[in-house]
Amino acid sequence: MKKPIGMLTALLFLAALAWGQSITVTAPNGGECWTLGTPQGITWSSQGCSGNVRINLVNAGGGVFGTIALVPVASGCYSWTVGQTNAGTAPAGNYRIGLYVPAQGVDDRSDAAFSIIGGQPPTASITVTAPNGGEAWPRGTTKAITWTHSQASGNVRIDLVQGGGGVFGTIATVPVASGSCAWNVGQTNAGMAPYGDYRIGLHVADQSVEDQSDGVFKITMAFAPIQIQKEMMVMASFPDLKISILPNPNSPAGGDKTVVEFRVDNIGTAASEATVMRIFMGSALKGTWNVPGLQPGRHYSLDHKLTPDGPGWILWSGDVDHDEKIGDKQRANNFAQFKMVIRGPDLKITSVRSPDRKQILLQKCILDVEVTNVGHAACGTFELDVDLDTCKGIAHGRDYRIQEGGLAQGETATFRFTHRYKCYGMKWVKIYVDKANQVKEEDESNNEDGYSFHISGGNIID
Repeated sequence: MKKPIGMLTALLFLAALAWGQSITVTAPNGGECWTLGTPQGITWSSQGCSGNVRINLVNAGGGVFGTIALVPVASGCYSWTVGQTNAGTAPAGNYRIGLYVPAQGVDDRSDAAFSIIGGQPPTASITVTAPNGGEAWPRGTTKAITWTHSQASGNVRIDLVQGGGGVFGTIATVPVASGSCAWNVGQTNAGMAPYGDYRIGLHVADQSVEDQSDGVFKITMAFAPIQIQKEMMVMASFPDLKISILPNPNSPAGGDKTVVEFRVDNIGTAASEATVMRIFMGSALKGTWNVPGLQPGRHYSLDHKLTPDGPGWILWSGDVDHDEKIGDKQRANNFAQFKMVIRGPDLKITSVRSPDRKQILLQKCILDVEVTNVGHAACGTFELDVDLDTCKGIAHGRDYRIQEGGLAQGETATFRFTHRYKCYGMKWVKIYVDKANQVKEEDESNNEDGYSFHISGGNIID
């Protein structure tokens, strides 16, 4: 039987040639490099062919990896997402395109191998669009859960996720391509969800693709007639204690008697129970005081008297109900702080300048420094120090100037320093006013500054 079958195949082939039936791959026909996941056109020419053509992806060594498509042979082309076949996505490598027309029994392959290179196949994704956060949906009403997707297929499971995490129940499983699902708000396979904060979770099991609402939405009470609402609504009342620090004056002078008032107000809508208030100066606890129960709109105050011994600043802190025994409406206003400035002189380096930052070796470097008393009182004699970044192996003492008589409030003094550097490079200058803290100031943190010179030319000079 084999011999007659072989002869019949040969006769059919010769008949096809005689009838002029043929198909020829024109692209990819060898040598092309197509990136995985990109769209490319498979093209062919045909003669005397009808019906459909099967497009196969053929391994370079022979053998079909998978079928790409079955399309009308007359179309002459097919837009292919490189790598996709009915057997899955082909990995990078060398392949040929195989064409076969069943109706006429003709076929062809690429003359030579082409390459599928790099890239990644398109990634499937799904995104919740509604509710996506901030919505208030009345329970029992019908709302549309919607989403967008890319490359996702099959079904999507829609879950109702609790605001703090964890699935409350499944709403439905529908085709992902539908893009929406009508929902009787609150209804799930676990029963009707209570009022509260939730998110929508989507999960496409076949592709392990999922997403959740960006923010929480609320399932709320359905609208009721106004009369029913009035009967149901009960306004909850809460106490709300607020502590304030009220110095008088805000910036006392050193040596002056002053008063700091610590005041607790009930700004809530219900009476508060008795509690305690604590007062701190810096990190030191100055004392604990009992605060009686307060009706809404009432307050309790405590005057703390002191005489600051000198300029500077004091950080006052106070809290009320620190053990949280009162059901306060909000906790943020149960704590207060105030930085009290004790008036006095305050020396500040307000300007450092030079005619030219770029200097030449052995040239006189000039540095002008301004010091201003920005405080609230005059100061006595003080010292201004300039520490020079000297050359290695060449000793140089610290330069300083004395301001005899000090400065009145708001007064500025200008000092000039000069120096000749004996080596090149970047030289840093550090400047200090009242380095030894001989002047008691409001603020001791603004007494330093710096400057730099770039010295060019030459080496160390003996």
